[in-house]
Amino acid sequence: MADPAPSDRTSKAYKEWRVSGLAGGSMAEIHIVVSTVALAYWCWKCKTAADYHRSPARFAARSWRTLLQECGVFLVPMFLAVTDRHLLTVIAALLGMGVYYRWQVPDPPRRADKWAPDPRADEYAKSHVPERTTPKAYLSIYRAEMMLLTCFCILAVDFD
Repeated sequence: MADPAPSDRTSKAYKEWRVSGLAGGSMAEIHIVVSTVALAYWCWKCKTAADYHRSPARFAARSWRTLLQECGVFLVPMFLAVTDRHLLTVIAALLGMGVYYRWQVPDPPRRADKWAPDPRADEYAKSHVPERTTPKAYLSIYRAEMMLLTCFCILAVDFD
């Protein structure tokens, strides 16, 4: 039989009782929760591509609306994924939004001669510096999301 909960909810004994004897999550559950980070990034990239193709002139403008959308795509799904009840709903919503926004991005035009030289190759050669490696944006975003996920998990242990 499990030990009864201490009556004083602010005591150290109550906090220790609440977190003792937990088995943790399975590896599959951990992978599914972490996959929401990759899905959120994919969904955001599809959304920004769709926004760019919809109106390139307005795309560069940053606003409060963009900040709220970023929080809605990156923070809210991750927070809901940590709560076990909403995990599959979050994954389904991110997949649905990503597919919807990807569907709005037009496909690139097809060239009749696929062996013809790429007209953008000269521009790339001018801008590319071989000695310098460029940071990959998705790695920075992944690291930031993992840090936030860790903070959410630590806070989940501290609070009911």
